[in-house]
Amino acid sequence: MKFKKSLVFLGIRANEFTDRDGKVQTYYAVSFFDPDAVSPLQVNVMDSRDRTNMIDLLLDSELGQNMTVTFQLRSQEKLYKLQIADVTL
Repeated sequence: MKFKKSLVFLGIRANEFTDRDGKVQTYYAVSFFDPDAVSPLQVNVMDSRDRTNMIDLLLDSELGQNMTVTFQLRSQEKLYKLQIADVTL
């Protein structure tokens, strides 16, 4: 299931963790303000080749910039995981 939301960009922060194989992985914590929500929204995005353009766009964005974010809900181990599918300015 995909849905679009107009949000205000609050920032992006790079983080690292070591996976089970001992390899260091990078992910980004992306924060948005949603005028319809009580608190800011934060979504973690793994660094991968298919997300390079989106991550570059977010890294170059300014605080307070309006964006249209397409989210996707996907099932994972009896739960649903929210991920960013696309970002447009």
